[in-house]
Amino acid sequence: NSPSAFKELKALEKIGISSRIHSSKAFHAKGYIFRRPDRSVALFGSANLTESALVANLAWHIKVSGSPESNLSRQLDE
Repeated sequence: NSPSAFKELKALEKIGISSRIHSSKAFHAKGYIFRRPDRSVALFGSANLTESALVANLAWHIKVSGSPESNLSRQLDE
């Protein structure tokens, strides 16, 4: 929710990733972080982690992963 985070998201447009501010009252984003010895994986989106939510429902998701020593993993710890 910080201005610098939104600035980083906006910069991703250079590589074809768009970001939008959603104004619907029914929108409820979630984030899940999974840690493994060899990597950290984060899944952010609007669905719950159920089969129907991930397979059948209309929702958005982004999955990112990085090694435990990566900048991404450090940011997920913050």
